[in-house]
Amino acid sequence: MSQKRMIRTIFIISFVFLLVIGNDSLIIPLTGKNASVNIDLESSSGLTLYLDEEVGLSIADQPNNNIGYVSNIPGVITRFRQAEKQGSIGLIAHNYLAGEQFFNLGVGDFLTLASNSEDTNQMFEIIEVKEYQALDPRSIHSKFRNLDTEEIISAHNLSQSIYGLEDHLILQTCIENDGDTEWGRLFVIAKPIA
Repeated sequence: MSQKRMIRTIFIISFVFLLVIGNDSLIIPLTGKNASVNIDLESSSGLTLYLDEEVGLSIADQPNNNIGYVSNIPGVITRFRQAEKQGSIGLIAHNYLAGEQFFNLGVGDFLTLASNSEDTNQMFEIIEVKEYQALDPRSIHSKFRNLDTEEIISAHNLSQSIYGLEDHLILQTCIENDGDTEWGRLFVIAKPIA
């Protein structure tokens, strides 16, 4: 079995498992090169995230039945439905595509979420950047080690602590280390500016 076919099979089995256990289990999606699966389900949300005045990333909707789906189109990030259920705006991207831009962001930077159909913008200020090592990098249910505190946390608790920040904007991508594209996770956390 080819590596691509094996990854696709693991990906499908993971989501069948999630469908069976329901939405009570929170996950941290994979956003590295090995997690990319071609699915022709791109649907624009009508929103664009501006990282600065020149870099705008289109936002695709995540399919209703696939909470781990991440767009594999350059310049497109994916709206993470699970985050919305927890009260935040979660945007996820592969670290070798649009997510690569997330590593250039830091505390104090500003982000703009713009509607393509209405003349409305929401500004956010980055208040924190967190990095975690995935102890089981290919699993959406991995335990994680906080790289600052060394604390070990479950995917469920990490998802609650990150995506449970009401009205905050969360950017997520994978961290590559020693050729492992899913070694860790980067979270860029931004608060809304009134």
